[in-house]
Amino acid sequence: MTKRVRRVKLPLGLVFPNIINEESIPDKEPEEVKRLKKEVEELKDENVKLSNDLQGLRLNYASMRKDYEEMIRKQKEERDYTLRFKQDLAAASTKLSMRVQERDAALSVVR
Repeated sequence: MTKRVRRVKLPLGLVFPNIINEESIPDKEPEEVKRLKKEVEELKDENVKLSNDLQGLRLNYASMRKDYEEMIRKQKEERDYTLRFKQDLAAASTKLSMRVQERDAALSVVR
């Protein structure tokens, strides 16, 4: 191979014109990496907080939904009770009116 290099007249050592020196790399990358890691940690903390808030809101929603359904059930029971009570009052009033008419009819026959 050496003979061939001499014949072609290529230099034996490889020379890279744009050699990147580790010393020439600025220290901004580690600072940027640290900043990004810090940001990732903050976002993870925020995610945990938001997840906890979401879970609390879901529990609150379930509780409110249960209370709402219970309230609707009680309102329906009250409406049904009120309707039955009105019907019973109307029936009692009709019966009482009939008794009053019977009494008046009986009193008018006696006189």
